[in-house]
Amino acid sequence: MAHNVKFLGTTDDHTSCDCCGRSDLKSTVALDLDGVVVYFGVVCAARALGLAAADVRRRTKAADDGAFDAAEAERARRQRAENEA
Repeated sequence: MAHNVKFLGTTDDHTSCDCCGRSDLKSTVALDLDGVVVYFGVVCAARALGLAAADVRRRTKAADDGAFDAAEAERARRQRAENEA
């Protein structure tokens, strides 16, 4: 397992696995491994990290949910600022 791993979420921008090279993936996991962003399929991410695929999916979903919540909070902040102006 890499020393510092951050789950960045899923992406549609990259549909191939940086680990095995498989393309046209339905779900690509973006990971920050010690400061380097890589895009893996769920199975390759699980193998590389020594986790179960279900754990990879759960952590990736949590990252996706966090990004969505942050975007919604920013949208709400901008709306409040616009309403006050």
